[in-house]
Amino acid sequence: MPYTSVQICNMALSYLGNQETISDLSEASQEAEQCSLWYEPSLHGTLHDFPWPFATKYQALGKLADDPDPEHAYAYNVPTDMVRARRFVTGSTQPDTSRVVFTVGRYASAPAILTNWYGENGDGAPTLEYTSREEDANFFTPAFADALAWRIAYSVAMALSVKESLRESAFQHYQIATGQSKANALNEISPPKEPESAATRARA
Repeated sequence: MPYTSVQICNMALSYLGNQETISDLSEASQEAEQCSLWYEPSLHGTLHDFPWPFATKYQALGKLADDPDPEHAYAYNVPTDMVRARRFVTGSTQPDTSRVVFTVGRYASAPAILTNWYGENGDGAPTLEYTSREEDANFFTPAFADALAWRIAYSVAMALSVKESLRESAFQHYQIATGQSKANALNEISPPKEPESAATRARA
């Protein structure tokens, strides 16, 4: 079922035992004011915590500079909607040991991805897999929406004068909900096929 930001905020309020609901984030109430303040930071934080399939994007990066610092050969631009850089797409089916090392930092005055990788085809435009800043709640899974609601509940609890024990409980529930979301998301990802051994090929 599709979600809205207001619905997720009302879920958060109900998790805190708050009987009030909001109909718009811009309405004149303390609940709406706090939800409006914390919705986007909570959303981006939850997106950052795990490589959610619904927020996955790929982009060929443009090169900003060669030899941007003593440790890296290239600096590439950062996608404007990136929340978290995951990996460079290398075409390899091998485990993480084959992944390209990179750092998200700065070059001059711009955010940059710093690495020694030049791209799968040697064309200087490597493809990055990243978590995007997905703000359309229609794409949220139920488990992700639940985790986000608990994170918002934790964030707004202090300003709404909720008992500290409830605030701590909200954080614990966020961790539980996030763990469940991760398990669900992993079930939606098909792992890469393991390369056949020489013995297996010989029996074919």
